[in-house]
Amino acid sequence: MTSGSFRPGPILAQVVLDRSTRPELRALAEDIIASQSAEIEQLRGWQADGTVAEADAGHMDSMMHGMSADDLRSADDVDKAFIDAMIPHHESAVVMAEQVKAQTDTPEIAELADAIIAAQEREIDQMRQWRDEWYGS
Repeated sequence: MTSGSFRPGPILAQVVLDRSTRPELRALAEDIIASQSAEIEQLRGWQADGTVAEADAGHMDSMMHGMSADDLRSADDVDKAFIDAMIPHHESAVVMAEQVKAQTDTPEIAELADAIIAAQEREIDQMRQWRDEWYGS
């Protein structure tokens, strides 16, 4: 697993913590940082102890990057820019987790994929609701 990949969510979430005044979006950002950091560490631990092969961990480590932290920092409305970047990022994570689940024979990876799918879909629904409430689209 490469160190810098699978990190756009936590990196962008930190920008939201630095700039957003919406408590609900800040709470989501904290959750993203905590959950995705834990997933990354879990994968690294499994790799280190041989629970999963490099190839299996590599599948979970490949995420679309999209918006950069600098782009988000310079956005006029950081909240809207974050939501607009994170929805497709989360949708990509769901697709990739579904693919990994279908390809792996490692129960731990399948369970992690299930957890990622559930969390990402829940967060997508929440962000869409906020976008509709706050921006009307």
